[in-house]
Amino acid sequence: MDIAVLLIVFNRFDTAVQVLAQLRLAAVKKLYIYSDGPRNTKEGEKETLTDVQTKILAQIDWPCQIETRFCENNQGPRIAIGQAIDWFFEHEEEGIILEHDCVPNQSFFPYCKELLAYYRTDERIMHISGDNFQFGKWRGDGSYYFSKLNHIWGFATWRRAWKHYDVDMKEYPEFREKDRLNDILWHKRSIDFWQKTFDKTYSKEIETWDYQWTFAMWINNGLSIYPNKNLVSNVGFDKLALNTTNPNDKIARMLTQEMHEIIHPKLILHDQEADSYTMDEVFYPSLWKYAVSKLKELLNKN
Repeated sequence: MDIAVLLIVFNRFDTAVQVLAQLRLAAVKKLYIYSDGPRNTKEGEKETLTDVQTKILAQIDWPCQIETRFCENNQGPRIAIGQAIDWFFEHEEEGIILEHDCVPNQSFFPYCKELLAYYRTDERIMHISGDNFQFGKWRGDGSYYFSKLNHIWGFATWRRAWKHYDVDMKEYPEFREKDRLNDILWHKRSIDFWQKTFDKTYSKEIETWDYQWTFAMWINNGLSIYPNKNLVSNVGFDKLALNTTNPNDKIARMLTQEMHEIIHPKLILHDQEADSYTMDEVFYPSLWKYAVSKLKELLNKN
């Protein structure tokens, strides 16, 4: 597989080794590996990270060009992941980005390769996701559909799109003043969610990198692609995770399906129904659905 891959690792070999197994099967020819540095607040983390990095490199036993950047100091996720992708696109025009707990299946790689080529010069398309949260609902007339969301558990993009990324969201004050969210979104709970989220991200109250990528896509009127079959499983839902700590979450360790043929949609149109479903079922459920979900979580613990 001649598309370059960026693998972002940190303190977990148990999940990273599962990603590496899929990279081996895909015979990835060029692999960039990035790790943030140890946190000063975590005793022994420097040794842990060194051990993980050594074990990861030992797993790469197939013909592969390897580039590494292992940071000495901790940047935190807000800076580190964007920095990793910046480094990747200093050298590559396009490629695949995987974090250490996002395990792709083998269909993910040809899917990304074909769509990276197919939309290479189409400025409207900024993000190719490997995730599907439609739970069996097929969207549109192709193997994938177009979305305004851009989930990042295994994705591909281009240097031409990533150049719009700005971790500081310098254009946000004007964006907010003009109520641009009301032009982009149609879903009230989603508008409320993203207004609060962007406010907190801009003020650095939230230590993250991915909301800035969503912002970059929206201010550039970009679209993302989602497959009609789930191609990536996040296996990192547990107490060791930074954010995804609930192992009973409905999107934890989701099963993947193989995609044997890629049928391109006839038209490039945003699928509002699919995005509304994702918003309602996964990201911004009603208070009733949220309460039921929390009750199930409590019952599963007992």
